[in-house]
Amino acid sequence: KRLLTTTTQPRKDLTTMTILRRAILFLVAFASASAAPFELPELPYKYDALQPIIGEKTLRTHHTKHHAKYVSTVNTILSRDESKISLTLEQIIQSKGIRENNPFRFNNAAQIWNHSFYWKCMAPPNEGGGGCLMKKASSQT
Repeated sequence: KRLLTTTTQPRKDLTTMTILRRAILFLVAFASASAAPFELPELPYKYDALQPIIGEKTLRTHHTKHHAKYVSTVNTILSRDESKISLTLEQIIQSKGIRENNPFRFNNAAQIWNHSFYWKCMAPPNEGGGGCLMKKASSQT
């Protein structure tokens, strides 16, 4: 783990291949250590499937920017606290300690769960979605 040698002479025992191997091992270890425990879920329908109630641009932005930011934020927070990295969203949300001591972590985790649930609560009109909103939108055209 020693990064600096006590001499000003370059170490001749490290070949270019050894240095490259060490760099690759470091990058692989770093990438593995920072692997995100949560991922942005795919939508159960296409971005344009909820039109005219929710437009494609609105849905795409909400999913790929807004929801994705919650996922990214929680993964960043958890990567700094190895004792919490194995927790599920439900465990984070249900933890009174996290809720009281780290409301930022709690709120972002709750928003991941909330948005994931939200996407599943909607369906395209041809799959039973729409309901009274669809009727109202149709009557206004």
